[in-house]
Amino acid sequence: MSIQKLDIQILVDNISGPPRTLGESGFSALANVLFTDSTELTILFDTGPSPVAFLNNIKNLEIDLTTIDTIVLSHFSESLSIG
Repeated sequence: MSIQKLDIQILVDNISGPPRTLGESGFSALANVLFTDSTELTILFDTGPSPVAFLNNIKNLEIDLTTIDTIVLSHFSESLSIG
């Protein structure tokens, strides 16, 4: 099985992006993977440094947390996993 399409959406980083999003020193991203057999997988990679920016940004980017299949925490760090 190979990846047909990969979309990555930055949820939190050190700069604010789209209107009504917050930037913080840290990182969080959402990856949507489409495989060649039409299987889809949504992966949350890290959660950022605080729940404030993370929750604000997923709300304003209209992310539905129930669609996340897997959460990956790259390593424990306050800038990556407190949110």
